[in-house]
Amino acid sequence: MNMRRVVLMLLAIATLTATVPAQTGFTHIKHAGSKPLPATGTYKACFEDQLPGFPPVAGKQSYYIGVTALATFDCTDEGPQTTPTGTLTLYYDEQAVATLALDNGVADFTLSTAGISAGTYTITLAYSGDAVYLPQSLPISITLVAAETTATSVTSNSTWVVGDKVSLDGYVATGGYTDPINGTITFTSKGYVLASIPLNNMPTNFGVQASLSSAGVPPGTYNVVANYSGDSLHAPSTSTPLAITLLANSATTTTLTVSPIEPEVGDTVTLTAQVARSVNDEPYTGAEGYVQFVANDTVIGTLPLNADYDPSQAVLTASTAGLKPGTYDVVAKFLGTAADSASSSAQQPVTVTFIPSTTITFIISPNPVTRPATIYLTATVSENNGSAVPTGTVTFSYNGNSIASGTLNNGTVQVPLATVSLSAGIYTITADYSGDANDGASESTTTLTVQ
Repeated sequence: MNMRRVVLMLLAIATLTATVPAQTGFTHIKHAGSKPLPATGTYKACFEDQLPGFPPVAGKQSYYIGVTALATFDCTDEGPQTTPTGTLTLYYDEQAVATLALDNGVADFTLSTAGISAGTYTITLAYSGDAVYLPQSLPISITLVAAETTATSVTSNSTWVVGDKVSLDGYVATGGYTDPINGTITFTSKGYVLASIPLNNMPTNFGVQASLSSAGVPPGTYNVVANYSGDSLHAPSTSTPLAITLLANSATTTTLTVSPIEPEVGDTVTLTAQVARSVNDEPYTGAEGYVQFVANDTVIGTLPLNADYDPSQAVLTASTAGLKPGTYDVVAKFLGTAADSASSSAQQPVTVTFIPSTTITFIISPNPVTRPATIYLTATVSENNGSAVPTGTVTFSYNGNSIASGTLNNGTVQVPLATVSLSAGIYTITADYSGDANDGASESTTTLTVQ
């Protein structure tokens, strides 16, 4: 048997859209004005239709309708066995979609469901009639189902501490179909809605994320499911339960390191606080919150913890400019959160010292000098902000090369230097003071004229 087939795009009919509600999409044909011209036949033909064994997926699979006109007389086995001829026209909402001529009594329609929502629709096949058989209408009910989906709920960590922000990801898979997904994903636990996130033309398998506060939630294990609402093309689905455990508030330990531990007035000091957390005596990463740095009961800074480190840490850089020399007891205080208890470090003594700067008074005599006379290099070192007498060594140099040195005596040193080997000219001489335990180093330069 030769069969003629036609692929029909139902979207070509303006009244059939993805928003057509179930049960009302197709209607009976109204013959007035749209029925084929009457034929001369006097008998009613009988037809058999062949529909899919399983409803196709709306918007994704085609719908096949096979129609066979039976060679009978008035739907009985009596009388002439004449195979009906003529045409079958498929109608929806009084609009003709396509017409096929019966080929040995058979017509096959293949309907595209692109853009059509899931639901049950009634379409009409109108038989034109022929010389033997009368025209008639054949209503057919067709059902389109939504594509099956699989909802999945995922978390980056199955164990959290009460007060943490719990991260949940929800995914919807559609079994290989690629149509955008609409609707919502709702996370629930114990009958409570935790979060509901709309999906607006999202790609399949594209995740959405919810960040949920666990502050005030009793410790325990909670089963969380992701519920997908479905849309006009996709069926609803519910994920398997995801077990999430909330632990009681964690204990924390705060440690403090200081560098340098004995800075001078004006130096920069780096204070590093580390906060480690533990639950049931087991290490647990990710402490968040703030740390206060306190010196002699005075807050010198408050910083947030950086949880990218393990353990979490906060680093304060402080200047000692303006501080009086002495010892300061520095403490780092973790202020705690809903998830983590507060804690403080041990006191860390930091000794700030003050070393006065110095000034060199540098004199060369005689100056100028005529060779081969001897000259005297005299350097006097004094504190700029103090009254102590500096001690230590002064080195005299020319062009970076040492030419003489001496030890301070009551803050002064004098060194003789022969000029016999010097050529006539002008020389720049430098005096460098090395400093001592209580005084800073310094230098001074002057010129010597040799004639």
